[in-house]
Amino acid sequence: MQKEAVMKNNKKLYKDYLRQILSGKKIFFLFLICLETTTYSISFLLSGLFKQDIFNILSGEPGTLGISDIGVLILLNISVPLIINCVKQINSALITRAEMHIVNAQREILFRNYFNGKISTGVGFGEMINLYRNDCNDVKNYLLQYYYQLPKIVLAVCILIVLFNINFVLTILCLIPVVITVIATKKLGKMLSLYRTNVREAGGQVTEFIENIFDNYEFFSIEMDKGNIKNIFKKKCSKRADYAIRDSMLGKIMEVCSAKSELIVLSIILIFAVSFFRNGSFTVGNFVLFEYYFWFLSSLPDCIANILKERKLSIVAYDRIHKGFQEDKKEAPIKLLVDERHMKIQFDGKIYPLNRQMAAVIIGSRKPLLEKALYCDRKGFFCLYQNPTLFSGTIEENILWGSEKNDELLTHVCKMADLQKDLDIIEDGIKKQVGKGGDAVSGGQRKRIALARILYNRPDILFIENLEDGLDKKTFDRIYNNLLEDKRLIKIFYVTNSNFLER
Repeated sequence: MQKEAVMKNNKKLYKDYLRQILSGKKIFFLFLICLETTTYSISFLLSGLFKQDIFNILSGEPGTLGISDIGVLILLNISVPLIINCVKQINSALITRAEMHIVNAQREILFRNYFNGKISTGVGFGEMINLYRNDCNDVKNYLLQYYYQLPKIVLAVCILIVLFNINFVLTILCLIPVVITVIATKKLGKMLSLYRTNVREAGGQVTEFIENIFDNYEFFSIEMDKGNIKNIFKKKCSKRADYAIRDSMLGKIMEVCSAKSELIVLSIILIFAVSFFRNGSFTVGNFVLFEYYFWFLSSLPDCIANILKERKLSIVAYDRIHKGFQEDKKEAPIKLLVDERHMKIQFDGKIYPLNRQMAAVIIGSRKPLLEKALYCDRKGFFCLYQNPTLFSGTIEENILWGSEKNDELLTHVCKMADLQKDLDIIEDGIKKQVGKGGDAVSGGQRKRIALARILYNRPDILFIENLEDGLDKKTFDRIYNNLLEDKRLIKIFYVTNSNFLER
């Protein structure tokens, strides 16, 4: 009973996730599906009827559409592919927009959950990359299956209606591959989900291992035998390859079963069609129509199988994404309360005075603050950690952080962070690339760029951890004095060295 309740809840969460992805684009996505389905179905349905009438008239039989001119029928038959191609060209640009929206919406959810602290600490770098890239694509592929497969399914249903009116027996035979494929997909569904889960997890482990080696190359090259590293990497790659081969083989087996069943059924249909043709209940036009429609009808098993398969894979992907969102039980955050009226702050349960420069100094432990959670309920609160991180891009891009550029404000914050003199002498100035994580600039420059980034956001409260770390005394004094001159800004200096007060 409990298991059923959990499964029901998971299904609800999965559906809510899909709705969240399509939020704002649902009507647009449905419009694209309807347009493609209508154009595709009507065009190929009419094309088959045109072919039937052409051969019926040539063999002396009456047509079904009421058009007796063969030239007109041929012209109409030729125009069908042109109409389809025109619509597809328009739709290709539109569906690309929908595709990018589906992927970006999922990545925004990942980012939002990450910054809200909802990503489990058990999710490593490689696993996060897999969630961001592969699993998001699996969910996208499932939703796009409705755009690519639904037109074929609707066309197949329309074809079945037409063929039932021509010959009931042969139409029933056409449905055999559909039944075989659906049964096979249902039977192999669990194996498909298991193999895909294993491939994703193994891929994450390989990516994480490579990242770990690159980040700690000096340690591994000295402390460990390089041959052992290669063997470990080889084993992880072999494990991933084994899962990937199984996953691929299972998909190929399903495709082969579907294709072989289609060929067998087509052979049976041709044998029966000859006997019907001889007794006069089947015309040449009917024969051409059945042969033409069969290849569209034969895609029905694959269409259904693809939707079912991609749904299975998308559920696997969502489960992995949802699992990554599971919030760990974390240590209670350190609370920071600011009371401007009484000129005091409360940090971790202790009271500290605010001086006339709206600044306070907290002498803390030597443990980096970044390892602890810091909470402040005031808007405009920013924290400059002891070892800030930059992202790949220019100094200017790191300071703006996506905000609109204001030249006057940009110059002001660079002076406040004592960064302007560096920008005047370094090559490329503010357009200099900082490298991955800021490794192309010095530690002091990295801290000042991060400070300028915070100041550009016009903070009300600025919490600074070990400002003096990585700065020479003159640079520290200039930045410290610049901050004290800003009477609007509440400054809280968190230091682990009591000598800070003497500086």
